[in-house]
Amino acid sequence: MFSEKGFMNVSVLIEGISRWLYTDPLQINCRNEYVSPVQYKIVNAFSFGTWKQNYVAIDVRSSEEFNNNHKDSWRNIGALRNAVNIPFSDLNDFSDQLQTYKKMQILIYDFSGGNDAYAAAKMLSANGFKNVNVLAGGLFNLRWTAANIKGQRNLAKLVTGVPEINQ
Repeated sequence: MFSEKGFMNVSVLIEGISRWLYTDPLQINCRNEYVSPVQYKIVNAFSFGTWKQNYVAIDVRSSEEFNNNHKDSWRNIGALRNAVNIPFSDLNDFSDQLQTYKKMQILIYDFSGGNDAYAAAKMLSANGFKNVNVLAGGLFNLRWTAANIKGQRNLAKLVTGVPEINQ
């Protein structure tokens, strides 16, 4: 329709913004043209893999998932090394503990990039946290990227405690 109306250089973003966010930034020429409407940042597995150790990872999944005790075994996929588990439903109860992270770089993640991680990031940003990031696609996408994208196996080292059944 845009081409028929005379627009030039029309493109289609297959799978939308989510696919764009999950893609290696080195593979996208126009990456810097996206302006996020939120205060926090969204990082993908590729970018997160380059981070140094100066961050705190907050896992907002249930304690059952975090500890690999969920009744649905496919949800037991380990956790990021040194992550702190604060289930989203309990986040308000941890406001004092969270204050110790206020000046740190924070990475929030869940199972697969669901609403809880984004809601937690929104909450922290609204409460004065300046360096809040959400892992796009969550832990599942990080593990998938490590297992399926050439040259990304090193990402698997960021995850610990994966039960044998889900390795």
